[in-house]
Amino acid sequence: MASDCAPESAFVLMARNAQLLEHVKLEITELNPKAKVAVIIADFSSDKPIEKLEEVIKALTHGEQIEAKFIFHNAGTIGDVAKSSSNLTNTQDWHDYLHINLISMIALNCQLYKILSEINDLKTIVVNTTSLAALQPISSFTQYCVGKAAREAYFRNFALETDSRVLNYSPGPVETDMITEIGKSSFDPQIREMFSPTSTQSTDSHRKRLTPKETVSKLIAIIDKNEFDNGGRVDYFDS
Repeated sequence: MASDCAPESAFVLMARNAQLLEHVKLEITELNPKAKVAVIIADFSSDKPIEKLEEVIKALTHGEQIEAKFIFHNAGTIGDVAKSSSNLTNTQDWHDYLHINLISMIALNCQLYKILSEINDLKTIVVNTTSLAALQPISSFTQYCVGKAAREAYFRNFALETDSRVLNYSPGPVETDMITEIGKSSFDPQIREMFSPTSTQSTDSHRKRLTPKETVSKLIAIIDKNEFDNGGRVDYFDS
């Protein structure tokens, strides 16, 4: 994505892992040497707003002619795939999961939207990474399904109530550590087999695995075309 952005674009990266943030920052500057990149170590399990976020964004954008504003929500966890829905009885586990994957995301989105809205009158484009799990049940994905469905519902209302462009983008089964975790930890032997490194199965919930580059290229094309329904969802496999 960095190579598709204009020179001197500004990026603010947020995650818990400082080492990975610095790695992504390096990748961005290699692809776009004039890009300005700031990293913020953020704990999404905390109730507190992200510290110095406004200060960092204003420092990056001060005196610049801002032509586009984007918020990408890609952070999330799979949840407890070792238990079926009837065995997910620990209320604290539910509170913790929904806080990290829904509540903190909503708080961050509101914080970012307010800051970006004060820069200029251009619409902010918000991209929420979603999943087929928001629409249909998948064995051992109960918490993940609940979180993704709730996020989509929130962003439909956000699109309705704000002057923004909102896309719920389902990136398909991207080759990540999450795939590995499912293959090892799911209580369902069929799911473990489906998500194993050697699996050749193809179903609606698990098609061919994609590289990050493949799915990001599709996302960029969707944004560039700008024909998606505001607050709607688009899947990588949609024609």
